[in-house]
Amino acid sequence: MPRTSGANHALQRTPGFGVQLPGGALTRPAQSQAVRPAMKPGTARAFALRRSAHTPRSRPGVAELGVVRRMNAQSELDKWIGEIKSSNHMTFEEAYHGTRPTGPLVISRLVAEMHGASDAYTRGKFIELLGEMGDATLIPDLSGELGHPDRAVRDWAVTALKTIGGESAERAIREYEAAHRE
Repeated sequence: MPRTSGANHALQRTPGFGVQLPGGALTRPAQSQAVRPAMKPGTARAFALRRSAHTPRSRPGVAELGVVRRMNAQSELDKWIGEIKSSNHMTFEEAYHGTRPTGPLVISRLVAEMHGASDAYTRGKFIELLGEMGDATLIPDLSGELGHPDRAVRDWAVTALKTIGGESAERAIREYEAAHRE
């Protein structure tokens, strides 16, 4: 280790840790004096900033981070929705069984996609996903699908309501089955 300049040659500079005292103890460096070891480009830590009294604020604030996170969440949700809507069976299955997006936008977006689907197959995909959410606030939306002209959509709605469960879901299913003895 390189020795420090000055009168006391027993102190050794330890990059990133401060000064090593003769007994082996380390002192904490002032942030402006700390030396960080070189890191490979592309690693997460390579971009970490170490602030000192002389470093201007160069990191985004909380508000900016929130916007970036929402934008990333929105683009991830858009990508996942596109894969769910895919006519390629493998693309759909990988998205369906893979990691699903979370957050406050997901349910409202799935409901909008369900209502906007032009074919029964795609509509059924979204109904199934909504049922698996297990959110009882979706029962009115899913109960509305029991009146869809396509029987496959109605069957998916019954399955989704059964998955969610609860008295209001069971009541909607009973009313549907009483009206549609097929």
